[in-house]
Amino acid sequence: MLVSRASTSARCGGNARARALAGALLCALVAAGCQSNPVPPPLESTAESPTPSPTASPAAVAPTLPDEAKGSDEAAAKAFVRHYIDVLNYAGPAGDPEPLRHLSDPNCAACVAIADLVAEVHEAGGDIEGRGWSVRTVTVVAHKPRRAVLDARILVHPQRVRTSSTSAVNTFKGGPRLKTFWLSRNETSWVVTRLDQPG
Repeated sequence: MLVSRASTSARCGGNARARALAGALLCALVAAGCQSNPVPPPLESTAESPTPSPTASPAAVAPTLPDEAKGSDEAAAKAFVRHYIDVLNYAGPAGDPEPLRHLSDPNCAACVAIADLVAEVHEAGGDIEGRGWSVRTVTVVAHKPRRAVLDARILVHPQRVRTSSTSAVNTFKGGPRLKTFWLSRNETSWVVTRLDQPG
């Protein structure tokens, strides 16, 4: 159930924590999520998509929402999560957070913090280099007609980040990660309402 899964997650507050999460999500991804599950419960669905994401490197232009992600069923929710990751991979190197904002609910603290960080780095003359995230599997944890929770197992590729034109380059090794996406459906599309990294 969506409600029972949500009740096991503790919400943290504060813009500073959200910014720390954004850096972890976008770069090293080694910090715990802003809303974390200390002991993730067993998955309630075995529906998996084992094929790695076809996007191996950031796109030169923002990816467009594929037709398979436009529905309201489990398959569409899984396709949307893959698309969101493709857009995130585009946003950092391109310095363009707007497509990511379009796919995120304004109340998703981690989503907003990631988009803000991308914008700030770009405006300060910095850059984010790397292949981003490669999707290994996307699993449906819970699904209702207008809400869904999905786990994505990803490989985070090494990244180099300069937060401004004068700052030193920070290198992040990356590695395998599990991310939990909480989705809600509006009139036309899914949006991410919450983005966790279970502890």
